[in-house]
Amino acid sequence: MISIRLFWIQIPIICLLLSNPTLAQSEWHFALVSQPEDRTLRVTTYSPSTSDSIDLIELMIPSNHWLSDAVLSPGGTAVVLVYRYSQGHIVTLLDLRSRVVYPILEEKLLAPNPDGLMDDDQNMVWSPDGRYLAFHIILPPDQTDLYLYDAVTRQTHQLTDDGVVSSRIAWSNDSDQLAAISTVCAVTSCASSLDVFDPVARKKIRTIDISSTVLESATPSATGVCHLAWSPSGRYISFMANCSRQDYGYPKEMYLIDMDLQRVARITDVSYLQTPVPPLYGVFADFEPIWQKDDTLLISTRYGNNLPQTSLTSVFNPKDRSQTLLSDHFIGEWAINPVTDQIAFHVNLLDLGDGVKQPSAVHIVNDLMQMNTGASNDEAISRACHIEWSPDGLFLAAVIPLHPSCDGNIERIAFFNPSQDWGNVLNWNIPQGIINPIVAGWVKAWT
Repeated sequence: MISIRLFWIQIPIICLLLSNPTLAQSEWHFALVSQPEDRTLRVTTYSPSTSDSIDLIELMIPSNHWLSDAVLSPGGTAVVLVYRYSQGHIVTLLDLRSRVVYPILEEKLLAPNPDGLMDDDQNMVWSPDGRYLAFHIILPPDQTDLYLYDAVTRQTHQLTDDGVVSSRIAWSNDSDQLAAISTVCAVTSCASSLDVFDPVARKKIRTIDISSTVLESATPSATGVCHLAWSPSGRYISFMANCSRQDYGYPKEMYLIDMDLQRVARITDVSYLQTPVPPLYGVFADFEPIWQKDDTLLISTRYGNNLPQTSLTSVFNPKDRSQTLLSDHFIGEWAINPVTDQIAFHVNLLDLGDGVKQPSAVHIVNDLMQMNTGASNDEAISRACHIEWSPDGLFLAAVIPLHPSCDGNIERIAFFNPSQDWGNVLNWNIPQGIINPIVAGWVKAWT
């Protein structure tokens, strides 16, 4: 029995190295994290290459700790575990190789996922190199501060303490810069900005005003920005403005920041084509963007207050501001193969309300111009909720829900090898002992 001290709280943890499995060096395994009724934390992995399912690690945890999130590091060697606790949240890092648990945060409230109309969930965001973990915590009365955990030094640092309300955060691809959206309010007005931090110096190095994009009124919402992302080159940052439900009636559009010129520009106009009306009955628009390696931005859009809504997908080139129409479908989720650049996507992965999404079919194409005719196997992937390529590009994992929505238990994980026929679908049926699993993703193999 070992004892891990999280600041002043003593938490007993028993590590059971169940079988100490030997994993193939060239393989990646898909991981689920669950908390069975016996009050243990379990990491279960599955190899689509060998069809082996392994309970990799079990930890005994206190009865008053409830697992709420599991965030895998980019290298797939560690997982951040977030527990709900009577006094807030407890956050730890579990090294999957050594089975050692490291404290990150204790008895503080993590900022909740923004109440977005179509927002991308994020609480804990890893730098691409896997060294840093960025997250927000809540301080009374309405302040959120930005924190940074260094996985090398095992230290947690507070980056901001300035009374602002922060929301979105995003890392540059080289992990050298961290961008965060912040809002500060006076008596009658608010201002929003994009702040850029140096994670090594732990200092703010740049601020760009974006107030004009977020609620063109005197009271911009701190949760009004979503889909914040750097381009691969680091020159551009894209985001959507006015995402929150309270932002109905205001223009919901995509914007681009040229970091070299420090210039903000709107790159869509679907909301501006309509007449804004009072909040809660206003303009509706939804976007699903993703950057490609060549610094072009794929943008899928649906808009309109009446059904059927208008849908379109296009590629935007920031160098010449050109936009090429690819499809008349709305793409609810993208996944780009890190090796072959094949594009997997959901068609019409719609929001059913309160962030709950409806599962939909998955397509894979080799060329963007094939997006209207992407091949799919309806029986295997017609109900997928989440898709993720393995880092070696050999398999696409698709999460299949147990119920007709994505806000419930998981029935199975389907694996596809794009080099084989679509009929060769490998299904991992979730074992009965795994209760309400959280999808962690692909973990790195080791021996």
